[in-house]
Amino acid sequence: MCHGLDIPYRYAFAWAVAAGFGVLSIHVYQARIEQTWMTLMASICGPLYVSIPLMLGQILYLSEPGAWILFFVILATWLSDTGAYFGGRMLGRHKLCPTISPGKTWEGSISGLLLSLTGILVVWGVQSFRGGPDGLGAGFFWTAGSWLDLIRLELLALMLVAGGTLGDLIESMLKRDLKVKDSGSGLTGHGGFLDITDSLLVNLPLMFFYVLLFEPIPLAI
Repeated sequence: MCHGLDIPYRYAFAWAVAAGFGVLSIHVYQARIEQTWMTLMASICGPLYVSIPLMLGQILYLSEPGAWILFFVILATWLSDTGAYFGGRMLGRHKLCPTISPGKTWEGSISGLLLSLTGILVVWGVQSFRGGPDGLGAGFFWTAGSWLDLIRLELLALMLVAGGTLGDLIESMLKRDLKVKDSGSGLTGHGGFLDITDSLLVNLPLMFFYVLLFEPIPLAI
C-alpha cells in the first residue's frame, strides 16, 4: 500500500494500461488502419515506460532513508548529464553511438562520469567534516559514512552513469524512429520533458532493484 497517496501500487499498472487503450480507442474511432500494431504497442508501452519508474521511485521515497536515496540517484544522474553535455561540447571528438545520437561523444561521457563521481565525493567530504574528526558522525547519504561506504556508493554512481547514458540513448533512438526532434513542445530547446528525465527513467528502476537486493532497507511494498 502506498501510504503517501493511500493508493495500492498495483493500480498504477491498471492506469497505465487503461491510458494506452484509451489512446488506441481514439485511433479506432478515427478509423485509422495504418500502423495499428505500432500504435497498440506505443499506446500501452508508452505510459508504462514513464509510470513504472515513477512508481518505483515513490516506493524508494517511502522507505525510511528514502529522501537520501532519491537525492543520490538524482545527483549522480544529473551531474553525469551536465558533465556529458559541457564536456562533449568542449572536448568531444570521438562519437559514442553516431547512428543513434551523433552529438554524444566518449569525451562527454567520461566528463559526465568524472563530475558525478566528484560530486559524490564532495558530499562525502562535507558530511564527514560535519561529523567530526572520525568522519563517521554525520553519515553518508543513507550509510554510516565509512571509507567502504564511499567506495560502494562511488561504484553505485558508476552504475547510474552507465544507466543514465543508456536511458539517454534509448530516448534518442525513440525520437529518431518517430522522426521528431523533441519529445514535447513544453521545453523546446531542451529536447522536451522526456529528454530531461530519460536517464532517471532507467536509473530509478536500477536503484530500486539495487536497494531491494543489497540494502537492508524495508521498502513500502
